[in-house]
Amino acid sequence: MALSSGMFLAQGRIREAIRTGQGALSLDELDLAALPESLGGLTALTELYLQGNQLTALPEWLGGLTASPRSTSAATSWQRCRSGWAA
Repeated sequence: MALSSGMFLAQGRIREAIRTGQGALSLDELDLAALPESLGGLTALTELYLQGNQLTALPEWLGGLTASPRSTSAATSWQRCRSGWAA
């Protein structure tokens, strides 16, 4: 099965973030309907930007990422993201 162009771009960004140990990652405007499981490899992730996608829910494993947000605003955003999708 072929990857959508958005998923292909997302996976490239995730690979680069894993390689460099980035704490922030933008997957904005990629028209993603689901998140790549490779996000689970981002142990330093504290900020994840997902605006402009077709997501209807966040996967359970996303809440298992171990990094803590570095700032209060990031913590608030992360918590809002996590709690806003849980229902």
